[in-house]
Amino acid sequence: MENTPDSLMYKLILTVPFVIGVAGNIAALCILYYTAKRRNAKHVLLLRFLAANDLVSEMGMLTIIYLPVSYSKCVVVVLLRAFGLGSGCVAFVMAVERWLALTKPFFYQQHVTYWVLVRAVAAIWLIEVLITYLPLYTNYGLFYENGQCKKYREAEKKEDIIYAYLFFTFGVTICVVIAYCNTMVFWELSKLGSRRKQLVRRTSRSTMNNSRIENCREYATSEERAFATVMAFLGIMFVVCWLPQMILIPIAQLEYKGKMYGILSKIANALLAIYFTVDPYVYVFKHYIDRRKFRLPFKSKRSSSSTAHGSTAGGTPTTVLLSAPSFTATNV
Repeated sequence: MENTPDSLMYKLILTVPFVIGVAGNIAALCILYYTAKRRNAKHVLLLRFLAANDLVSEMGMLTIIYLPVSYSKCVVVVLLRAFGLGSGCVAFVMAVERWLALTKPFFYQQHVTYWVLVRAVAAIWLIEVLITYLPLYTNYGLFYENGQCKKYREAEKKEDIIYAYLFFTFGVTICVVIAYCNTMVFWELSKLGSRRKQLVRRTSRSTMNNSRIENCREYATSEERAFATVMAFLGIMFVVCWLPQMILIPIAQLEYKGKMYGILSKIANALLAIYFTVDPYVYVFKHYIDRRKFRLPFKSKRSSSSTAHGSTAGGTPTTVLLSAPSFTATNV
């Protein structure tokens, strides 16, 4: 059987990664629900946003695979596109939040609260939705033509080309900021990691003077270095899987009917499917598996007790990696 978009085999091949992704995001939301009280509220919030966004996107894509081509299906594709790039919006806020927490701890402590993160995610997601849904309420953006769903990047009319490049600009900006924030955090902690000094954030603000505040970057712990490594991996994963979709936009404007474009398009779509499939497992389960902190039901009582107390000899507790910096025991 030929693997064309209308063939059953093609649809089944596409179904597998989406089913795995849906299962992963449902499991992620369940884990976050049952462990919310033991984890930092800010990170639980962002992880919930990410998992819920990806779950809607994957369930929608899983549905439209089996829908016949129609105008309604093309509209649904545009609606789901917002949740596709919406994952990047949440990752954008997460990257900036980590960058502020680890490189500007005093500013983070005073200004980055739970509700500030809620407003930040809502604001950038709203901007992304307004841009993505332009084809539905304006004449800008290609999505349906001659009874077929069309890719916006293959636009030929002036208005459609403007939309394609607007989407390109927004998407590339998100990728660049995520890459920059994670790279800077990783670079700062790697550069200062060998200086085994006490982390300045763990000292009361009342004992700090201005000069020590200015030099707060000179302090780093092993927990932060491990945290930076995880964040760098996640940032690289997002950029590698998403940037090809953005790069295809100018390539399509040059020649979208060529053989090379077809090959690059398949690779970019495969990377995007991999991202949504692997994303929930990396963002949630990796934090539990790190440093042998994943507690299985058949673990012995002694092993569970040791895990719960987070012995420093075994490595950095995952909850430390997920905790926001604070001057006192109370989280903002």
